Amino acid sequence: MPIYEYSCRECGEEFEKLMRMGASPPPCPACRSAEVRKLVSASSFVLKGAGWYRDSYGLKPSNGKKSTSAESSGSKPATTSTPSDTKSESKAA
Repeated sequence: MPIYEYSCRECGEEFEKLMRMGASPPPCPACRSAEVRKLVSASSFVLKGAGWYRDSYGLKPSNGKKSTSAESSGSKPATTSTPSDTKSESKAA
């Protein structure tokens, strides 16, 4: 159940109340007036779990280049050797 903020039209009292989403507004706790209105307030929305912006998912690198999986993991790409790079072993006669 969400917490709603209300403001009394009679006395100006602002209060919070834990209410069901479809429930009618509660009376003012200060003057017991039924003339209250719901206020718009910031919600406390938190994304939990892996893969959200808290983990830098979807964020572009600051230097403007796209990062590869090798760059992001800190490992170097595998090198390949060509036959000209390797020394040939001499065969014993």
